[in-house]
Amino acid sequence: MAFDSSVRITDIAIIVATILGPILAVWASDYRRKREELRERKAKIFRTLMATRSLPVAPAHVEAINQIELEFSSNNSADRAVIEAWRMYRAHLDTSMESNPSWGPRRLELHTNLIVAVSTAMKYGFSQADILRGIYYPTAHSDADYDNYRARKLLLE
Repeated sequence: MAFDSSVRITDIAIIVATILGPILAVWASDYRRKREELRERKAKIFRTLMATRSLPVAPAHVEAINQIELEFSSNNSADRAVIEAWRMYRAHLDTSMESNPSWGPRRLELHTNLIVAVSTAMKYGFSQADILRGIYYPTAHSDADYDNYRARKLLLE
């Protein structure tokens, strides 16, 4: 009985598949997990912005605004649009509201544009009208917030 010691291409392919198969499977699984985690972090930012859109100084809202630059940092066009809207919003927040009577309406416009950009990047499809119309903020909460603000101001004076 003669022993064939020649190596065929199929033998090499089987060896390569045996070695690379598990490595590629782990890599693909890790890549998928990281993409899902990033998507969830982006979704959390969107949920927070939507839930706190009538409370722009709420700590959760400020935290979500500050996370945008980190989480939407890929180079795809949707993330770039989010970053551009975020930059415009941040630049406006750094201007003085006392000397500009249109500061509030412009802030709301830029804020809404930012949420729409995040919505588009996440493929949720909310429009500006959806974002503006869907706000629920009871008058009692508004009154309480204003009373707290006034009380703090009086206390400081």
